[in-house]
Amino acid sequence: MSHSVAPFADMPRNRVVQVNELSVEFRGSERTVHAVKHLSFHVDSGETLAIVGESGSGKSVTSPTTALPHVAIFPALAIFLTVLAFNLLGDGLRDALDPKLDR
Repeated sequence: MSHSVAPFADMPRNRVVQVNELSVEFRGSERTVHAVKHLSFHVDSGETLAIVGESGSGKSVTSPTTALPHVAIFPALAIFLTVLAFNLLGDGLRDALDPKLDR
């Protein structure tokens, strides 16, 4: 598997991801399967990228090779903190307002 990521200095400010010449291959004992050959793309802020293709066209091996940790970590952390805040708020409201609780 080989790919190159453009240096940050060369990318436009609104560029979220840029992939140049991504190639993914699987080497077996008898042959090499080229799942993706020389794929290049970029995603700018506010854009959505959809990778569509036939079965076996390399969709599933393209995504993991380009995923950047911050693309998943920061949104996941924000969701976690939001859920935690709602749980704590709900517990506090229940404690304050539930007449069935012993005080």
